[in-house]
Amino acid sequence: NLVGDTGAAALAASRPLSGLLELDLRDADVSDAGAIALAESPHLDNLLRLDLRNRDNRALGDDAREALTERFGDRVCM
Repeated sequence: NLVGDTGAAALAASRPLSGLLELDLRDADVSDAGAIALAESPHLDNLLRLDLRNRDNRALGDDAREALTERFGDRVCM
């Protein structure tokens, strides 16, 4: 399930996903660039849950974490 940053950016840019309620990107190799693209997406307003956890325990950078928290609050798992 290697979506990566390119895939995350494509999802973030996808207008048809505007009705999406949950997006599970666990272990999808999404790093800061992909996380910020998701946070800045104009199409993910209806998300109730976004999961970006990974089993490697690679933490997202401060800017990405801040952007995700600002946008999704407690609806995001990192």
